[in-house]
Amino acid sequence: MKKIIVTLLAAVMALCGVNKAMAWGTVGHNVAAYIAEQHLTPEAKEKCRHYLHHTLPYYAMWMDCWRGVKEFEAVNNGHSLKTTEDGRKISWEAIPSSTMGSAISTPPGRAMGHLLNALNELGNGNYKNLPDSLVRQRLINMIHYVADMHCPSHCGFPERIYLPASKYNLKRNGKFANFHSFWDGSIGAWRKGWTLKKYVEKIDNVSPNESKKWQKGLEQKDLQKGIDSWGKGIIARAHRAYAILPEGTDLAKLTKEQKAQVHELADESILIGGYRLAYVLNTIFKE
Repeated sequence: MKKIIVTLLAAVMALCGVNKAMAWGTVGHNVAAYIAEQHLTPEAKEKCRHYLHHTLPYYAMWMDCWRGVKEFEAVNNGHSLKTTEDGRKISWEAIPSSTMGSAISTPPGRAMGHLLNALNELGNGNYKNLPDSLVRQRLINMIHYVADMHCPSHCGFPERIYLPASKYNLKRNGKFANFHSFWDGSIGAWRKGWTLKKYVEKIDNVSPNESKKWQKGLEQKDLQKGIDSWGKGIIARAHRAYAILPEGTDLAKLTKEQKAQVHELADESILIGGYRLAYVLNTIFKE
């Protein structure tokens, strides 16, 4: 039995390692989930504990660790969002399954589509009529996807606006460096040894008015319209990411100003993701 457990743990670690560049990375996802947990209502915190049996950060990387397992392919695609042709709004066009390497089509809106589906399934008390296992899986999806959709490199722009993030090349000491991977790790860049508690102490100094602005939108009856309003801001921040690091930038030679801009954008993005995750969970479990 011990050998089996060790083997399973090794497999999970390998899966996480392979997919590290596919999301905010361990630090970013854990920070977003930890921030969200600090802003849950008592009711939402109790319900999350009931369904998850763990903290939110415990499941922050779950969707990356298991994304290659066939049994989860129906909920394990679309960790990003795609923009419209003008590069300013979320595209809700259906995406052929073949483009995502899965036999099951990605929901229109990709990560936003997963969020919309989860809100429709769980909201208005609907979660009470669903099996605990389904509610648990939808919560795990949101813990990951709400953070993912706020990562600056997770916007898919038309090539005439920007090359795909995986092809938009940067340099490090003159050698190839990937734009996507850099922004995925940007929340932890130059912050070696920081704990989750320290991240919250250092970057979560948001006023109630500011956090309300970030969360505004989903109170509308038309959930997709509300999610669209979130998407506009996410896409605008992605444009900022490209402006901070023009193609060909050498990451080993960033100026103090560029480093400050990276941290400002990364912190803002992860904070908004964390606060919005808390808002979504608080809304679902509001008594």
